[in-house]
Amino acid sequence: GVFHQEHGEWKLMEILKGRSNITAYSAIADEKGRVWLAYPELKTVALWDNSRVQAFSAANGLTIGAVDPFSVDGSILWAGGELGLAYFRDGRFQTLESADPAGFGGVSAIIPVRGDGLWLNRPSGIVHIPQGELDLALRDTRHAINVENFDLISDLPELPLLGPMASAVRDAGGILWFATPRGVARIDPARIRRNPLAPPVAIRSAVADGKPYPVSQDAVLPPHTRNMHIGYAGLSLSIPERVRALQTGGIGQRLAGCRKPARCLPHQPGSTKVHVSRYRQQQRWHLE
Repeated sequence: GVFHQEHGEWKLMEILKGRSNITAYSAIADEKGRVWLAYPELKTVALWDNSRVQAFSAANGLTIGAVDPFSVDGSILWAGGELGLAYFRDGRFQTLESADPAGFGGVSAIIPVRGDGLWLNRPSGIVHIPQGELDLALRDTRHAINVENFDLISDLPELPLLGPMASAVRDAGGILWFATPRGVARIDPARIRRNPLAPPVAIRSAVADGKPYPVSQDAVLPPHTRNMHIGYAGLSLSIPERVRALQTGGIGQRLAGCRKPARCLPHQPGSTKVHVSRYRQQQRWHLE
C-alpha cells in the first residue's frame, strides 16, 4: 500500500477507493506539492492533492498503458508507459507522437535537460529528443518527433539496464549516467560529436504505371496516371542504418521508414517537383 507520514506517524492511505492494499510502483511530487503515483497493475495514475484524489486511465486520456517512471520539468509532468510517452499539462495527459515506428514505449527513465530536451532509457538503447523537436510537439500535438538514438549500432557497448529501480540519473555537472548490466554508460550532452556531412543521395529510377521514365530530365506523365514508383539510394559508410528516408515533398505522400522504392500518387495535373529527404540521426537534407 501507500503510507503517509503526518505528525510523526505513518498512516496507510486509501488513494484508490477500495484498493488500499495496492502498491504504487512510482511516486513523485510536482512543483505545486501534489503527489503523483503510478499503479502499473491497474494501468492507472493517481494525483493526490491535499487529500483530494484524481485518477487517470485510458478512460480519460492516459493512453500509454502501464506507467512506471515519472519526471517533473517545471510545470510539466512526464510519464513513461509500456506503449508510449505522455505529459500532463492544463488538466490532461497528452501522448507524444514519434516519427520512428518503434515509438516511445517501454521507457524506464526520463531525464529532462533544460535547453536540451529529454533523454530516455528504452529497451533499444538511449533516446534523445532534441529541444527543438520537443518544442514543436508541445505546440502541435500532431507533430511526429525525430530523435537521436544511442544504441549497439552506434555508441553503446551494451544495452542499458531496465527495471523498476532508477536506471538513469543526471549529476550536478550535467553528465548523464545510465546503468548497464556490467557497469554504467556516461554521456555528456555538451560534448557529443556529431557527423555534419550530408550523405549523398540520388534518385535512381522512376516508373509510372509500369513505364520507366528518365530521371535526368523532366518527365511528362500521361493523363490519369495511377501509380508511380521512385527508386532512390543514399550512401553512408559509417553507419548506414542511420540513414533513413522519411518523406517526399511535392507529391503529398508521407513515407514510413526506409521503404524503397517510394510509391506515390501524382496529385493534380501540372508540374511537380519530387524531393527525397534523407536523415542521419536528427539532421535532414534534400535532393531534388
